[in-house]
Amino acid sequence: MKKPLYLIIIFLLMACEGPTGPRGPSGTAGVANIQSFEFEWTEDDVVYDEDDINLAYVTFSLEELTESIVTNGAVQAYYYNDFVTSSLWQALPYTRGIDDNGDQVIDVLIEFTYGFAAGEVSVIFYNSTGSGLISGDVLAGKVRFVLIPPG
Repeated sequence: MKKPLYLIIIFLLMACEGPTGPRGPSGTAGVANIQSFEFEWTEDDVVYDEDDINLAYVTFSLEELTESIVTNGAVQAYYYNDFVTSSLWQALPYTRGIDDNGDQVIDVLIEFTYGFAAGEVSVIFYNSTGSGLISGDVLAGKVRFVLIPPG
């Protein structure tokens, strides 16, 4: 019984050969137009919110971020996390635990997120433990914004 089954499979595979068909239509533009931009900042660039000691942000001009991308495309952000053993790009939003007194217990949680509007992008820092933002390297870093046009 196995022999006829093998013959049928071989016949079906051989029957699939033939001339190449016509070329299909071009795909939709968009994926090939993805752009990425990196920004670095220091604590001197960070703006602290006057009404909330737990909130700060840094904003960058990005004229390539059009209203069309904002309303119909996508914007993704990645924070360069060099606080871990091996540095890596971490998708935002991201929460970092900080041991601020050396007792090996996380005392502070800093949330890194992002915002955007046509022509600008922001990295936002928020201390969710409510003890205010700490100074230093926590508020210095690098971010990559990826713009994905509609389509």
